[in-house]
Amino acid sequence: MGNIKEILRLRIKKENEKRASYRKYIFNSHLVMFLLILIGAIMFNYSNWLNKASNFELYSVLFSLQFLMAYLLTTLKVKTYIREADSIFILPQEINYKKIINKLISGTIITKLFISIFFISISYPIINKLEFSIFSLLSYFLSIFITIIFFTIYKYYKVFYDNFDIKDMVIMFFIYIFIVINFLILPKVNFIFILAILIFYNYKKNMSNNINWYGAAEYDKIRNENYLKFINMFVDVPINTTKVSRRKYLDILLPKLSNNNFSRENTYRYYYIRAFLRQENTVFLIIRLLALAIIFVISFKNVYVSAVIIILFNYLAVIQLIPSYKRLNELIWSYILPVDEGIKYKSFKELIYKYLLISSCILLFIALVINFNFLNLVILFIATIMASLINTYFLSKSV
Repeated sequence: MGNIKEILRLRIKKENEKRASYRKYIFNSHLVMFLLILIGAIMFNYSNWLNKASNFELYSVLFSLQFLMAYLLTTLKVKTYIREADSIFILPQEINYKKIINKLISGTIITKLFISIFFISISYPIINKLEFSIFSLLSYFLSIFITIIFFTIYKYYKVFYDNFDIKDMVIMFFIYIFIVINFLILPKVNFIFILAILIFYNYKKNMSNNINWYGAAEYDKIRNENYLKFINMFVDVPINTTKVSRRKYLDILLPKLSNNNFSRENTYRYYYIRAFLRQENTVFLIIRLLALAIIFVISFKNVYVSAVIIILFNYLAVIQLIPSYKRLNELIWSYILPVDEGIKYKSFKELIYKYLLISSCILLFIALVINFNFLNLVILFIATIMASLINTYFLSKSV
């Protein structure tokens, strides 16, 4: 029993140290400054919006916030800290390991409770303006609280003893949504958490007595990979496996094959474009980042917020794209093709500049459509220039 505790303690310590080192690089002084400005702008605009928003807008935003909370509570992965080799080396101590599982559950429950408290706190000004009673709010929070406890235990048991799949996620998500709908429509009482309790006890009756070592190990592996992919949006992290998809629908963006594509100057330009369109950790992460920036621009309708978002978007995007240069140059064709390093760098830099210029123009256009005047045009143009200077600085320092 003592050995298993020590193994888990070392694994937890190692993971926490690794994540702490990543957070140190992510939350540097530049990003913290941008986040402080952005949070200040959000609070200022949120207060102004509350004073003039209609009931329909209030209900829409309230439901959207609770919808996002339900999504996070459903998708937040539990931590098993199990490795594939444990099915051989720790199998004889399975009984002792079961005693440790219960201690892992409490940490996840606390994390989910903080998430729910955070979203309910953000939503409270809207709830207060819509004149929901304190009793209704307490009933809603109690229902969320009890559901979190039983669904977290349910999720742990499914991961450890069975197989947690998409069907379980859908059930959990819709029960969270039903709690939200009940709060918005019938706020006096909220007893939908009883469904979570019934689902848990119905599963527990048929629960296996043996740990699914391979399933739990695979689940934890995916959890760590997803975390690294998210962190890879900000800093260069080691990802053991990089999947490549054909993505035939994106071939329209590739330049047509010709002799010019394979000239000395253009070879890497073609390869970089193809790699960005087909490599999993680039194109969709960039699209999500752009979509998030567009949502902020549309939501706040403030030229100064839009200017900060354009700068912040370019900063995050260039930080995310820089590590791709190193990874792509480690592939075998970078050693086979006799091309100078300067040509590689120039091709990569042109690709980054084109993408970020197009993205910045999209954000600038949306911001101007929302609120067009000459002063706004000047402010956004200056923000775009500043973003370009940031891109130049980081590309020259890191590539």
